Amino acid sequence: MKKYKYLLLVFLFIIGLVIGQIINVVARSDIDYDKEINPIRNNIGDIIGEEIVITIPKEYNKRNIRINTSIFDGYYHYSDNDREFIVKLIINNNSSYDYKYVGDSFFLDNSYIEDNSNYLNNIILDDTIIHDSYYRSYNEALIALIPSGVDLSDDNIDTYLKYKGYLGLSDLKRYYLDYYGDSYSFDKVILGDISPYKESNLLLIKDGYWYYKNNIMSFSCGNRNCNYIFSTINKHSKLVLNNMKIIINNNACFNNYLVSSDIYFNLIRI
Repeated sequence: MKKYKYLLLVFLFIIGLVIGQIINVVARSDIDYDKEINPIRNNIGDIIGEEIVITIPKEYNKRNIRINTSIFDGYYHYSDNDREFIVKLIINNNSSYDYKYVGDSFFLDNSYIEDNSNYLNNIILDDTIIHDSYYRSYNEALIALIPSGVDLSDDNIDTYLKYKGYLGLSDLKRYYLDYYGDSYSFDKVILGDISPYKESNLLLIKDGYWYYKNNIMSFSCGNRNCNYIFSTINKHSKLVLNNMKIIINNNACFNNYLVSSDIYFNLIRI
C-alpha cells in the first residue's frame, strides 16, 4: 500500500511540474515587447530625430514578432529648418532565443491614432487619417477665378465659385479639373505665391496628403535597401541601426505640415 502511495505522490508531482510548465509557457506567450521613444536633439536643443528602443524581454518566447512603432510624436516637433529627420532604431534581445528579420516585411504607412483629441485638424477619408492640410497658393486657376486684391479665404472662394455656377467651395476640385482639363495635376494646384490660408476642400486635402507622402517626404536607409540593413539579433544582444532618416523636399505649401508614419517589420525566432 505504501508503495502505491509513493507512486501516486510521484505521479502527482510530475503532473504538477507539467502543468506548471504549461502555465509558464502560456504566461510567457502573453508577454509583449517593450517600446521606448526618445527625441534626438541637436546642440541647441531642437528635435532633429527620434530614437526608438525595442526590448524583447527575458521571458519572451513567441515565434513571430510584429514590430509597429510610430514616428509621429517626434516628427510633430520637427524643426522645418532641417530637412532630414534621423530615425535611430535599437533592438535589445534579452530573451533566450535568436531572432532574424523577415525579408521584405519593412514598410511605412500612415498612423492610426486612437486618441484624436489633441489633433484638431484630423480628417478621415477612406480609412486614411489626415492630420493637416497644405497652404493654398495663387495658382493660375484661382487667379482667373478671384479678382486681384481679394484673398483666398474659404468665403471668397465659395462666393466666386458660385458666381461661376458651381456649388461653392465643395466644388473647388471640380473647378480645377474644368479649368486645367487634361493637363491637370496637383503640381499646378500648389504652383504660385503662397497664401496664409490652408485648404479645407476635403478632396484636395486628401490629394495634398498623398502628394506629400509620394513627392515631398521619402524614407532612406542610407545607400542600402531597408530590407537589407537587419542582421540576426542573437539572444542577450542588441542591434543598433543608425542609418535611417526621413528626407523632406522643401515646398512652402507644406511648411509645418503635420504628418504621421508608422514603421512596420517582422522578426522570426530561429
